[in-house]
Amino acid sequence: MAVILFFVMASCGNDELDSTFSLSLPPSTKSVDSQTELSVTAGVLASIEIDQEIMNEVKAGVERSLKYGLDEEYRFRDMLKPANSKFSRSTKKSSLIQKMNDQLNLSSQLLRNGNSINDFFNFLFENDVQIYWPYSEEWDGKEFPTITFNPENGNTDWNYGYKRRKGVDGHIFIDTVVVNEDYFMKQPVWIINKNGIKYENLPDFEKGIYEKNGVIFDQPVENSIDSKNDTRALPWTPETDPNLIYSFYIQNMRVYKQLDGALAGGSEMLIQCSYPEIEGGMKAPVTVLRKSWTRKEISKSIIKPFTTPLITNWRQEQLQCGLKIVEEDNGDEKNWEFSLGFAIKGNNYTISAKIPFQNHDDEIVQVVLDRSYINSTSNISAFNTNEWGIWKMYSEGGVAYSLPILTNR
Repeated sequence: MAVILFFVMASCGNDELDSTFSLSLPPSTKSVDSQTELSVTAGVLASIEIDQEIMNEVKAGVERSLKYGLDEEYRFRDMLKPANSKFSRSTKKSSLIQKMNDQLNLSSQLLRNGNSINDFFNFLFENDVQIYWPYSEEWDGKEFPTITFNPENGNTDWNYGYKRRKGVDGHIFIDTVVVNEDYFMKQPVWIINKNGIKYENLPDFEKGIYEKNGVIFDQPVENSIDSKNDTRALPWTPETDPNLIYSFYIQNMRVYKQLDGALAGGSEMLIQCSYPEIEGGMKAPVTVLRKSWTRKEISKSIIKPFTTPLITNWRQEQLQCGLKIVEEDNGDEKNWEFSLGFAIKGNNYTISAKIPFQNHDDEIVQVVLDRSYINSTSNISAFNTNEWGIWKMYSEGGVAYSLPILTNR
């Protein structure tokens, strides 16, 4: 199926762009339907000529996201306000936003429900709308993308996409194609969708900050914590020194099952661990780690290491910890409530603990772990492997992981 488009491309300067939409204004009070605006955004992108400069801009934005351990995404917020970006600040105007603005000034009928250009860009800015580019590392540097959007109607595995081509007579046609995982594994696709992590909940990566609101965005590294970094020799026997203190990790992790629909993105794993803390008053703090897997990484069963410990100083009197692993999909907040054991002067007690999650999350692991189990041969593999070192590999719900402890000597 092909649709012929006749667009007369005009240009306007940066000053005109700034006067067209002013993000310093209060957000529009007009109700804007999310799915409609995602489809409109895809239509606007399909209507413009995407050149090499724009391709390079979006590719660079995606690479910055990957650099900080996120998915293959480039948020419109970072395009609209590049000087305030948390990934890479720049005073340069976005070529893509400029061209979108030009096109909307020429063809305001692309917008729906009486929305203005200002309403449209405000929606992109305020609602974490982004270009998601799966398998971006496979791009040959030349081919231009097919454009589609996540319909947000429960079907996130396929949608129709729009691919521009020029006819022999010079007219521009848009071919309508079916876009699914098989399609975008082979050629570039830009999917307009919404990021589940609100921008205000992201740390300022460019300033070297990787924690926000108690969530640690564990950063990509090359080396894992395995037997090569552990001075204990095989066969390993548990340490029984009462003064011994451990650092407890989740390490390594492999996501080997696609946990979200193809148009929604990769997998955002949230690992939370609660433990009894006696010093400074009884409490049960929660360590929260976040790490993302792209769809390509999942398809290739890539293992990623975590470098941030779940418990930095796990002492013998802290008898248990609670571990919960989810693939985050948002929704209404819920809590896993449980009890944790601790010891004081030979007497055992419990403390109430809770770990929050959301009702749309994919719940992978929910378990109370005994320190005596983690510090035992039951947590050790029969074989020392390159992937897991000496540690036992656990596998649940499409996720494999190990639970090492390292002695703090």
